[in-house]
Amino acid sequence: MSNPIKDSIFKELFEDRTVFYDFLKAFLPKEITKQIKETDLKREQTELKGWSFTMEKRNGHRQRM
Repeated sequence: MSNPIKDSIFKELFEDRTVFYDFLKAFLPKEITKQIKETDLKREQTELKGWSFTMEKRNGHRQRM
């Protein structure tokens, strides 16, 4: 079961593009991160809905995780 407090902290931190980019550089191999520019990162608005673990995009489409 997830912890809503921890989840909200990660969500808030990762909404900052610079913080997320630094995270990627710290935990992914350099071969991958050197191909990614910070300005290329875009946040996709999604929310988890219920116990079915479906993701619902803001435009209403659903996808299974």
